[in-house]
Amino acid sequence: IPSLVTLLEDGPIPVADREFKIHGWRWHTASVIRDLNRFEKVLLESKRGQWDVSEMASVKHRIMKCYSFVFDFNWKACMKVETELFLPWLKTLLPSSSNHFFNDIYERHERIKMLSNSLKKTCTELSCDDEKNYRVALGLLHELKDCALFIQNAQERVFVPFITAYVSKMDQEKFNNKV
Repeated sequence: IPSLVTLLEDGPIPVADREFKIHGWRWHTASVIRDLNRFEKVLLESKRGQWDVSEMASVKHRIMKCYSFVFDFNWKACMKVETELFLPWLKTLLPSSSNHFFNDIYERHERIKMLSNSLKKTCTELSCDDEKNYRVALGLLHELKDCALFIQNAQERVFVPFITAYVSKMDQEKFNNKV
């Protein structure tokens, strides 16, 4: 993006002093992606079995525990930090011309909420020989992974360079300590 390159070149931090210090944000997003992949494996493993009714109850319990960890704990915490702390802080430091990048992340957050609610409903309806709901669940999970990868890509290609060009190492470390 030519305008992005110009904005980065014009950043107030001297090029020699540019360094990214907020690695917890990147780590948390990578953790969400890893957990989405693990959840997909659980769904695929549970799909392969020939379960009787009592075994299916155990399988669904495992699926819902995985769902709860990924969406109600890990990703929820990641989005909360992004929405309530990180992105508002960045908006005060980065040029207003970067606002559309923030909007893209907020739009993904809304999509994630909608898709994860649909996934939860689908997972609660899984049954022994329910090929359709497994396909739906896996499709929703793939869409959720696409959202996470979009956010990770925006972090690496947009926000990390912006932060290094516009936010001093000291201010980044202060933010890290706050989180």
